[in-house]
Amino acid sequence: MTAALKGAYPDRNIDASIDDDIPNSFSKVPGVEEIKRPYNAKAVNSVKKNIEMLEKSTNPAAAKQIETLNKELEKLTDKSRFFDPNTVDGKDAKKYDLVIMLDTPTQGRSSRAFKPYFENAGKTIFIDHHPLKQAEWVGSKEKLGFDMNQVIQDKLALVVDSVPAATQIVTAVCDKAGMLGEMFKNSAENAKKFVAGIITGTQTDTCGYKNQANYHPSEAKLPQS
Repeated sequence: MTAALKGAYPDRNIDASIDDDIPNSFSKVPGVEEIKRPYNAKAVNSVKKNIEMLEKSTNPAAAKQIETLNKELEKLTDKSRFFDPNTVDGKDAKKYDLVIMLDTPTQGRSSRAFKPYFENAGKTIFIDHHPLKQAEWVGSKEKLGFDMNQVIQDKLALVVDSVPAATQIVTAVCDKAGMLGEMFKNSAENAKKFVAGIITGTQTDTCGYKNQANYHPSEAKLPQS
């Protein structure tokens, strides 16, 4: 999605983010280096408290644990890893015209670090291929700043649970919006990143092209929507 947007709209400020470390197995995928983290003050404070507790310990293993936590703290405060580095210094979060949440079946799979971006967004779009269970999103406005009920009311939620990979929906949306043609015309580099992302996402979401849809066995007989 990021590659398609950047290829179609080169004059726009477009960021991609996940609040987690990206596994090394994806390190060679073109474009993966553009995915940044949000600054997570809660995670930083948690690591600091753990270090303080271990520094008071007489356990011989504490020194090794402190070393590991200090490395984690370094990553969590390294501005080069963030799409909005000014927030490390307590400055206001960026405001986006549009925020898109992708492939997130429950609010537990998101992060509170994104709360100011959802709250300040001009519009929010939700795209997923998991069966939507609104009960999973109760209280998400207060916790995440993401209001699923409002997104549905605004008709900005696209859930296609009959396809096995979220990347298939991304491809269809980008094609319908005319973004793919513009991307291929404007930027071979972004086109390469888009194709690599689609192949990688489809391969992983389908467990090596084995899954036909993202159903739990108990849901397999329910009507597709």
